[in-house]
Amino acid sequence: MRNLEETASVLMFESRQRTADVACPYCRGKVEICELANKQLKDIPVWQGISQELCFLCHRYRCTKCGRKHTEEIPLQHPGTRITERAATWIQTLLLNQMTIRGVQQITGIHWETIRRIHVQLMTQMLQAHRKELKARKYQRALTSFCCEESGTLNGRG
Repeated sequence: MRNLEETASVLMFESRQRTADVACPYCRGKVEICELANKQLKDIPVWQGISQELCFLCHRYRCTKCGRKHTEEIPLQHPGTRITERAATWIQTLLLNQMTIRGVQQITGIHWETIRRIHVQLMTQMLQAHRKELKARKYQRALTSFCCEESGTLNGRG
């Protein structure tokens, strides 16, 4: 479905999950549907200049044992964001190609804070992979370089 100005495209999905197949994530008790939730995720644009959103109509459950509420998980959602895994992968690719967070934001239309969080996750993964590689090569300490602001020289510590 497109809007009248043809600037956005929305795909709608409705949950078909059976309540009998769901357990409380906190106490593993039985749950009941207490309300319906509407979650929207931004995705990669399909057409140039037209944003793509996925709209999920999902269930909100209440546990009959502990009383806590939770919303069913969306399978395409990148954890902790309102974008799809596919959009997160696209953002990571743009960042790996030396694009700035602002540049990625202008191309994707996704909020800069979301892009920054994905950037931090990407850098953390790369750092962990680098540490693992150093450990596999049995390096106890890596040379840490830093630039002295006053003199502009490159110094090293071992």
